[in-house]
Amino acid sequence: MKPTEIVMKAQKLRKEGMSLKRIARLLSLSPSTVQIWTKNTLLSNEQKDVLRRKGGEKSGDLRSKKAREIRSSFQEQGKKIMNQMDSLFIAGCMLYWAEGAKQKNVLSFTNSDPAMICLFMKFLRSRLKIKDKDIRIYLNCCTKEKPFIETKEFWKITTGLPDTCFGKAVVDHPKQWKGTRTKCPFGICNITVCSTNAVQKIFGAIREFANIKEEKWLD
Repeated sequence: MKPTEIVMKAQKLRKEGMSLKRIARLLSLSPSTVQIWTKNTLLSNEQKDVLRRKGGEKSGDLRSKKAREIRSSFQEQGKKIMNQMDSLFIAGCMLYWAEGAKQKNVLSFTNSDPAMICLFMKFLRSRLKIKDKDIRIYLNCCTKEKPFIETKEFWKITTGLPDTCFGKAVVDHPKQWKGTRTKCPFGICNITVCSTNAVQKIFGAIREFANIKEEKWLD
């Protein structure tokens, strides 16, 4: 088959609603080549729907949509819990609203106040049911204030977590710890949990408590 004939054949198959991958297999081409040759070929809405259902087209978009729906369902759970007006749950969510990272799939809370860290750990364990093995602690500290071994031991006691839960620390960062930081003698403690469920429940609770109608933190 001549090159021109192959292009025309690919375009014809595309007009019939065939997926890029299937055309590529039939004509022994790469999917990227088929995509270039057929980029101006218009498909009907019915053809697009069929391809989506088969997973032949925009499967990434479908996965993203499904993941968003899951995050939204977790937020709805968080809203229901917030309506129970549990004081520790409210406190934990408000702390996170102020000091937590607004990532859609990872919970990340940072502070230098040991009392605040201790309270947040209690919130994670008793209200979100996070297991110790799933928590990672990252320290950022200055050895001009305290020796690192002393700093780490302090946060181990504060969090009640073993060595295995501590990740690589940032020590004596030239920009963050220029001179001394007497207000943070034991540095800064970051608590990280890779849990879409947990962080989206917090976001949903925040939205419910603050009456935020906008669909925040889902994307």
